[in-house]
Amino acid sequence: MTTVLPKPGLSAAARGAMWMVAGGFCYVGASVCIRLLAQHYSVLMIVFVRCIIALAFIAPVLSQLKLRELRTNRLSIHLLRAFLSWAGMMGWFYAVKVIPISDYYALAFLTPIFTVAMAVTILHERSTVTTWITIGVGFLGALIVLRPGFSAINAGMIGAVIGAAAFAAVNLCVRVASREDRGIVIVMYVNLLLLPLSGIVAAFDWTTPALEHVPLFLGAGVFATLGQLFLTWAVGLADARIVQPFDFCRLPISAVVGWVLFREATDIWTWIGAVVIFVSAYYALQAERRARA
Repeated sequence: MTTVLPKPGLSAAARGAMWMVAGGFCYVGASVCIRLLAQHYSVLMIVFVRCIIALAFIAPVLSQLKLRELRTNRLSIHLLRAFLSWAGMMGWFYAVKVIPISDYYALAFLTPIFTVAMAVTILHERSTVTTWITIGVGFLGALIVLRPGFSAINAGMIGAVIGAAAFAAVNLCVRVASREDRGIVIVMYVNLLLLPLSGIVAAFDWTTPALEHVPLFLGAGVFATLGQLFLTWAVGLADARIVQPFDFCRLPISAVVGWVLFREATDIWTWIGAVVIFVSAYYALQAERRARA
């Protein structure tokens, strides 16, 4: 896919950084829409509607493919990924409903840490002492944010951690499925399988959306899809070690947006914990890359 950039002539690293920051804005925008929708609808229903919008996004691309191009021998992996994606979205949507958006994104940086830990323990990928040290430091950062024993750990924080772990497991499923299936096939199956899965559970707590809330539903789906697309472009343009640090922009963006729209304050411990998690995640990814090389 060809990307259209606002300022041609920039280096690949600069363009990758721009897309990474743009992805951060989109994910925060999706979280804002979810927070507003959660005041009127259940998280189960919001997840289902988000899946409908995501499927509508990729439908034009799928219509150009032939049936034989969509066949797979990894249906069980796609089923597992669909369930894990649903669990990850449930954790994400519930977390931004009940805790400050910046707290959620501080804990969401655990996803790379979980990914590396699962890759080593489940897929038996090579690791080093540095890998395990950075993983341990990452979880220490999570404890700084959660502060067990010093502040109450609520269900929203637990949802954020569960969501991070679920999305990490999704990453592993993508690794396994991509050995045989094309990217568009992986995207198609997860969205097709998510639709009935999320629809069945949403039926137990369904509320017909009001017309004035349709833009928020569209915003949640569009922002989340664009965020994923922009991050994909970012890592495609430049090495992850260059563009990954710009992913940290989600925290200040979410802190500012949360304060302006919801008067949410981000305390110093969230900032400290987020920095520890992000730095350890960055080094864990680099250690894993070197080990795999």
